[in-house]
Amino acid sequence: MKSWKLSLFIGSLIVATTCFSSSSIAYMLNVPAKGKVIKDFIPAGWVLENQTAGDLNGDGRDDLALRIIKLGERGNLPRSLVVLLNTKTGWQRLAMADNLFFCDGCGGMLGDISMQIRKQVLVIDQLVGSREAIDVSHSFWIDRKSGKLVCIGEDLHPYDRAGGYSITDSRNFLTGKRIVHRYRGNSRSRIIDLKLVKTQNLKVSKKLRPIESMNFEAIMLSSPDPNDN
Repeated sequence: MKSWKLSLFIGSLIVATTCFSSSSIAYMLNVPAKGKVIKDFIPAGWVLENQTAGDLNGDGRDDLALRIIKLGERGNLPRSLVVLLNTKTGWQRLAMADNLFFCDGCGGMLGDISMQIRKQVLVIDQLVGSREAIDVSHSFWIDRKSGKLVCIGEDLHPYDRAGGYSITDSRNFLTGKRIVHRYRGNSRSRIIDLKLVKTQNLKVSKKLRPIESMNFEAIMLSSPDPNDN
């Protein structure tokens, strides 16, 4: 593993591994396919941490993305996602993702998660790190063929807050295009002055991954090193 990745993960890798394992075990509990109220979809021993509403399937009703967190001592608690469709007869579970989020305490000084649903797309943004940080954004929509919630876009933005080195790595799974921009910072300047030093036009697989298969730890490890210019 490169030095930047070591620096970013050294304080959280052990905790993160524990969180992911705990999350998988937690979903052996019963989470119903249908329910009348939101609390029907929250497993025993878990609580709702945050939620966002918006129309995912184009029927004019606001659907829900629930971020839930396991009860326990703060600092190493797993988070999971439950996505619900709003139907005429109540709520219907569309998807669950055990490993999409970093766990409580695994995000470092900057740790933050945001969710929103816009234009039938669920967008989840996660920021982790301190001096060396990475902003990870995912876009999901319902695949018409399979009816599953799948990842259509992945944007990684690793950067060094002190030196100003930065990368934008945008992966579009609908077009199969991946564009990587590398920036170099001027560490002698009081104001970080970024200079574009390299652009790469690459390809990615058009295979659409269901949200259940997403693993935040593996995604972060796939990111290029911003200091490797």
